[in-house]
Amino acid sequence: MRIHHLNCGSLRKIPPLGEEPTAGVVNRELAAVCHCLLIETDSDGLVLVDTGLGTADLQHPDRSLGE
Repeated sequence: MRIHHLNCGSLRKIPPLGEEPTAGVVNRELAAVCHCLLIETDSDGLVLVDTGLGTADLQHPDRSLGE
């Protein structure tokens, strides 16, 4: 069995609606990473696991997902 860690996307904070981003400045502050596992098995072939959000993320979204 082999396990591959895949970064399927990165979410970044954006300015609130109606606010323009500062010209020439890229907001590099990460809010979350979409992480998946691809598992190669002998019996079932490829298995893709979306790790999703945990229950702690949903209980305290301001701590893990940003404002």
